[in-house]
Amino acid sequence: MGNSLEQDSIKWSPEAKQRLEKAPFFIRKIIKKKALNHAKKNNLSLITDEVITLLKEKTKNSSTVKEKINEKSIKKSSGLKTAGGILSETDYQLIKSLMNSGIYLNDPDQDESYEIKLCGGAKGCPLSLVDIESLGKKIDLKIEELGWSEFFHNNQSEPILFHSKLKIAIAGCPNACSEPQIKDISIITQEKPKLLEENCNQCSICYHTCKESAIKMNSMSFPEFNQSCINCGQCIMVCPFNALGVSKKGFQLSMGGKLGRNPQLALKIKDFASEEEILSKIEQAIILIKENTIKGSIPRLGNLIINKNRKLTENGIALIEN
Repeated sequence: MGNSLEQDSIKWSPEAKQRLEKAPFFIRKIIKKKALNHAKKNNLSLITDEVITLLKEKTKNSSTVKEKINEKSIKKSSGLKTAGGILSETDYQLIKSLMNSGIYLNDPDQDESYEIKLCGGAKGCPLSLVDIESLGKKIDLKIEELGWSEFFHNNQSEPILFHSKLKIAIAGCPNACSEPQIKDISIITQEKPKLLEENCNQCSICYHTCKESAIKMNSMSFPEFNQSCINCGQCIMVCPFNALGVSKKGFQLSMGGKLGRNPQLALKIKDFASEEEILSKIEQAIILIKENTIKGSIPRLGNLIINKNRKLTENGIALIEN
């Protein structure tokens, strides 16, 4: 480690150096940076074992997004199923506070190799169709099983830039507040409605609720769904007579989204994918990245699709035939 630890005459005690060496290699840089910043701020000339302990406790006790949101405010409101099909003020304010809140399942500051971003559905947004946090944890475990972090840090040159990491986003509904369409791996929850005619009284609440004009209806007919439906499930939520059920539920899985020099939206692989299918496709994507990695440079999944002339299909990742 040598003199690389020293900065502006700040020294490290042998005990502090030893603790840093015992830390996982992919977070040593973060610990070092926080320790040096703490020493500068407090005019310390020596980073000791006690300083490392203090920083560890601060990290452990820091407020998470979950703690910052009032737990009482995230309960689902019965206002969703009103005769007018209008969100209650409580739900409206909750959704507004959760939009683009940047809820991360893992800590991007602790591991620079990937991030899993969740929408407000993880914190009780009433528009969310499923428990996206549960799926996020399964993806996190899969990435760990595949050894992505170790592979990334063994093959990525310093300094590690933000766009280098693998980005995954999960949205609890097609509003997609977690911006999955511009991530390497995009997962959006879907819920396809079906009509239960015996319960329908043709009130037209679903018709007036649909923002996509996906429901055709007149005063003498039952609602009919057209191809504009994005499977958001909102019509199912607002129906006061339980006349709309769920015919199909799952996730829209897309891959290859990115910003930067050659931006592109993620390409859709499959509608109504199961959790098992998502985990399988993620494994295939990581294998593809590993196969095309040159030491010191890990390619973006989106770049592979562009530069390697590849496409994503429902059967996996396949080379386009010219």
